[in-house]
Amino acid sequence: MLALFLLIFVVREQMASGRDFCGPPPKRNNTVPVTGSFELEAHVRIECKEGFVRKAGTSNLIRCRKENGETDWRTSLPLECIYNPSFPSPPTQATKATALNESTQTTGQDIADIWVISC
Repeated sequence: MLALFLLIFVVREQMASGRDFCGPPPKRNNTVPVTGSFELEAHVRIECKEGFVRKAGTSNLIRCRKENGETDWRTSLPLECIYNPSFPSPPTQATKATALNESTQTTGQDIADIWVISC
């Protein structure tokens, strides 16, 4: 409830100030979400999630702009986050099956006790 009150207060203050603002930048695949509101002409750098890197030829810098009376985020080279080949890859199904067979033979543990994968 407090969060809703704060959101209403911030939006009301922004509208009363007569300034132009952009809301949070749009979410792109494999990026860390950015929250908040930003003034017109603000620059924001978007980060790729862990295990991903910025694809060459794309930009992680976006800008709050006003065109035709509408404020929105603009970039000339939209960010694309791709898998980082130097990052350890998650195990495949075959690797999991092999690990399960080995773990139950040697320790009696279930595979759920061994693998922790976050995406």
